[in-house]
Amino acid sequence: IVPSALIMVSALALTGCAGGASSSGASTEKTGTLVIDQAFTAQSIDPATIFQVTDALVASGIYETLYTYEDNVSEPKPLLAESLEANSDSTEFIVKLREDAKFANGTDVTSADVVFSLNRLKNLQASPAYRMDGVTVSAVDEHTVKINTESPAPYIEHTLTAPPLAIVDDEAVKAAGGTDAADAAETDKAASLFTTANNGVGSGPYALESYDTNAQVVLVKNENYWGEPAAYDKIVLRNVANAQQ
Repeated sequence: IVPSALIMVSALALTGCAGGASSSGASTEKTGTLVIDQAFTAQSIDPATIFQVTDALVASGIYETLYTYEDNVSEPKPLLAESLEANSDSTEFIVKLREDAKFANGTDVTSADVVFSLNRLKNLQASPAYRMDGVTVSAVDEHTVKINTESPAPYIEHTLTAPPLAIVDDEAVKAAGGTDAADAAETDKAASLFTTANNGVGSGPYALESYDTNAQVVLVKNENYWGEPAAYDKIVLRNVANAQQ
């Protein structure tokens, strides 16, 4: 990853007050705005169809997964999940969800959202759908999910950190024409929702302010974030063809 992309990763991961650091291709201001200059080709920030690095980084600020990495990529940490218990052969996993997590639109994150998000990922059949090969997911109760795998998956927490497995608000996506049905590849109409400003369907520390595939992507702090506040008030990712690498 180029240096400016690394800055983006750090910015999306940090919480608390913004600092005054600056680096090649990026600058911070006293207003709490981080500006990153980097050449990119934006395609989609719908988690179920992400395949481009920049889009995955942007989506990671808006949407959250069940598990995440903090300081050590060998040790995934719970994010929207609270805990995970595996059976003896690592083919069945009971995931308890946090009960305080909320989407930016104010609705609670529940097992229905997890089931919908992961099944939609599978059935849209876009590039990242392979992550759901041999995987089924079902709701046990409002805050408990069961994941089954055809083959042993002792690495499941690592898999659950991937941006395409981010959780979205099922009711809001359905209202926009989204579906997790088996024919989702032909019938899902929610793609434009994910590039709509302040759509509220993510639970992350940032919200989308604008998404221009040719010019820039702008994220703003989610003032209603359920966790610790984001580091910056705004992140501006500008598409600059000759950005320093």
